[in-house]
Amino acid sequence: MKFNELPLYEAVYDVVQQMIEDGESPGSDKWTMSESETLARRIQQRLPIGAPFTKGEMMDAWIRFRKSVGRKAELIVETARKHGRHCFYRGRGLGECSDELSIDRIIPGSRGGQYDIRNCVIACLKHNEQRGDLSIEEYLSNAL
Repeated sequence: MKFNELPLYEAVYDVVQQMIEDGESPGSDKWTMSESETLARRIQQRLPIGAPFTKGEMMDAWIRFRKSVGRKAELIVETARKHGRHCFYRGRGLGECSDELSIDRIIPGSRGGQYDIRNCVIACLKHNEQRGDLSIEEYLSNAL
């Protein structure tokens, strides 16, 4: 997922949540088959005005969201909404961010950190990979 796609995934997340509340089955293949126009309209209604996504991009995001492993896409959306929609390391002297969005554990997995909203921030893939299993403090001190 790229940072510029985050609004699309947020819209898909909102549609999924609304469907669950309404007792519909967002996991059904009918939404990408016979109901794709209805689904695209629902997603479009949740996007910011003027968002440049095509119906094809909406359907692709829907499928990727549904198939995301271990609810990763949901965690990305929830984390972005809670902790910010840009790279946590942006503007901290670590160089330019990449376009690719990732989720970064505050306490790294090698140190017992879990993938949950309390232990995650949004980061670009470049900074996340550079950090590796360093603590945030260790990583940021390398920038000084």
